[in-house]
Amino acid sequence: MADRIATGEQLNYSFLLLTHIVCADQQIHNDEVKALQEKAKHLQIGERTTEEMKKILAQEENQL
Repeated sequence: MADRIATGEQLNYSFLLLTHIVCADQQIHNDEVKALQEKAKHLQIGERTTEEMKKILAQEENQL
């Protein structure tokens, strides 16, 4: 992870906010996850943001 931070890759906070909005009803559907993944690919969202998205979707304790 330190090497990614060293590269200066910035988090896309707008995309992560969208991810939180999708999770707001606490019912994450497969279609919602697929749509977020497709949007991330289309927008060329960086790996660091994608990792944070996965934490949010998994409702991990250390999510942003």
